[in-house]
Amino acid sequence: MPTANRFSKWISWFAGITLMLSLVACGGTGGENDLSSGTPVSTSGIAVDPYIVGARFEEVSADGLTLIQRQSSLSDSAGRFSFPEPVKEGSTIRLKQGAKGTHAGAPYTGMIKRRVSADDNETLVVSPLTTLLANGMTGDEILFMMDAAGLPGLTLADLTADPMTGLESATSVTDAMLIPLQANMAANAYMEAGDDFDFRGTPQTQAVSGLRLADMVLAVKETLNADLYRDLSAAIDSSLTLGDLIQTAARLHRTIVTQVKEDLAANDQSLPPGRIAQAITAALADAPSLARDIHQGRIGNSSPPGSEPAIDGGSLFAQLCASCHTLGTGSGLMDLAGDGAKISAKFAATHMGRNLDAAQQAAVAAHLNAQGGSGSPGTNPGGNTGTSPTPAPGPIAPPAAPPTGAELYAAECQGCHGNLQNSDIANRSAAGISGAISTNLGGMGFIVLSNADIQAIADALPAPPAPPVNPAPPQERGGQAVYEQDCAACHALGSFDTSGSINLAGLGAQVLSKLQAGHMGKNPTSGERTALATFVDSFGGTSTPAPTPDPTPAPAPNYADCAGCHGSKPAGPSNPAAAGAHAAHLAVSGIAGNCNICHDEANHAWGAVDILADFDATAGRPATFNVTGTCSNISCHGGVQTPPWATGTIAVATECQKCHTAGTAVYSDYSSGRHSKHRNYACTSCHDTNKLAANHFGNLGTKQFEQNPASTLLANLNYVNNNCTLTCHGENHNPLRWR
Repeated sequence: MPTANRFSKWISWFAGITLMLSLVACGGTGGENDLSSGTPVSTSGIAVDPYIVGARFEEVSADGLTLIQRQSSLSDSAGRFSFPEPVKEGSTIRLKQGAKGTHAGAPYTGMIKRRVSADDNETLVVSPLTTLLANGMTGDEILFMMDAAGLPGLTLADLTADPMTGLESATSVTDAMLIPLQANMAANAYMEAGDDFDFRGTPQTQAVSGLRLADMVLAVKETLNADLYRDLSAAIDSSLTLGDLIQTAARLHRTIVTQVKEDLAANDQSLPPGRIAQAITAALADAPSLARDIHQGRIGNSSPPGSEPAIDGGSLFAQLCASCHTLGTGSGLMDLAGDGAKISAKFAATHMGRNLDAAQQAAVAAHLNAQGGSGSPGTNPGGNTGTSPTPAPGPIAPPAAPPTGAELYAAECQGCHGNLQNSDIANRSAAGISGAISTNLGGMGFIVLSNADIQAIADALPAPPAPPVNPAPPQERGGQAVYEQDCAACHALGSFDTSGSINLAGLGAQVLSKLQAGHMGKNPTSGERTALATFVDSFGGTSTPAPTPDPTPAPAPNYADCAGCHGSKPAGPSNPAAAGAHAAHLAVSGIAGNCNICHDEANHAWGAVDILADFDATAGRPATFNVTGTCSNISCHGGVQTPPWATGTIAVATECQKCHTAGTAVYSDYSSGRHSKHRNYACTSCHDTNKLAANHFGNLGTKQFEQNPASTLLANLNYVNNNCTLTCHGENHNPLRWR
């Protein structure tokens, strides 16, 4: 080719590239800021805490105000995802709020992100530790914080590396191998428990009392360590992998975090002392059965450790979804083509009575995305690693058209709010949507949308259905209907109905009083109460004005004869003689047929259990009977919430942990000595059930049923001076002292 000709073509190509860059700088991508700065880095990433499946990520500009890339591909079973274009130095990769995917068999509820640096030229790990870096902490600050919390040994390289590398299929484990993963899991648990994913090393608000990173580190180390792996491998199967234990630990952490958040909500953002230790103990009790289930689920399919089972997403869609939804037909309303991102949110609990596990959700989501549609993710033709190849010179493409309101809704809103036509967004104005994001309503604060984007979504949303005009008031029941539906199971009514035990004939005034006080949870309307009172008064009638009260007050009701209404041993199917757990309690020595042991006859309340104050197990917290049928703060159960009265059971000789829980600081505590080293053994391995039966349940009518724990030990333990001088489970305890 002549030199002049080559030079002319080169100039033409260079001018085209220059023009294209100028279009980008002028907003050709639809962004509001200059997005051309920053060196292009990688296109691919790994979502790990451990691996998060079926999640999407977004790339946000350095100022946090503009979306550079709206969404990545869905993360696979190893957490891998990719963007259509290389991410840029200085931007942030962040999990999308409405497409968080699944984690250890359940919807992921955390938030992970990573700030992109010039050195990030390979696959980028996005994890809880990279989240701390993105929040503004330095690497040295994170290492110091983790060391102080009980996790020494981390390196700067660990903060941005994949903590799952080499662990998934490992069968030879040391605690040192687990430190990076433990640090990530503890960081996420701490941020989630405190609801602060912007944590940057400073103490969380003082309103959260008793929540420490060290506690979450302890929870992670107790549920993910080499000793536990060896114990579970010996108890379950030698083919148990470390990946099985990691999945087990992740689920246990979810349980612990949920319990901590519930405790904070119930105790005015204050965590009761010892609650973390109690939650750890309860979680460890579930570890063997959970690990066994996870192991069996893995070896029961052909997939290698860490991968999802081979599930036909198309078949699942045909079986469970096709009756309501279509794929790519253009019907719009129920067309799911390309909308895989919404599957995890829809099946967070159940959807239309159908349940899908994490692997099934991922398979269905992949099937939907394979059908295309507005939600179909971009792909990287260059693969999952490295940078995109340099494009060949050619004609300059026109600027991409900005996404429509429907497309924006599908990418940013549909995962939580349903499809466009059936959206549950309440305030559909641009101001309402903007306000929900700015106030972090429902966790929306992470969403980045321009004013034009928000207006486009508001314009695309259909008007909400109009409320009915002057809806007819609900029809009130007549007096007879109220009696038959709400009262006849327990009460009689003269000659009209003699099946009950307490005759209401002529007692309209008393009926009104009881119902106004919330008798038996019944809540008839005011008109229904009046109709019922009139109805019962017609059977023996006191409908005439009441006579002038006698100056001598009537004697207080005598409730001493409980058997008159309830039976000597309540054994019926319903109140007032419902059986519940009466039989088990009446069989305990010291209770016999004495209702006074548990019930306060002087303070009888209709439809409620009146527990004596003597059974209060914790100072300032009264013993209570809950609406769920359980009892709380009962001394004879060690302050631990009981099983439901009507359906729960306790085998006292073997199920000690239904009353005894470590860290309670009341009657049930067993955190002393070396109990923490023996958590995987049954209590009856050391304690004699015959001694417990003879003494421990001697008289639950008082708090004096306790006995010296040492006196309940098996004789062959030879427990003397805080020391068991014997060899058990392969270890000679002499001279290891218990305390």
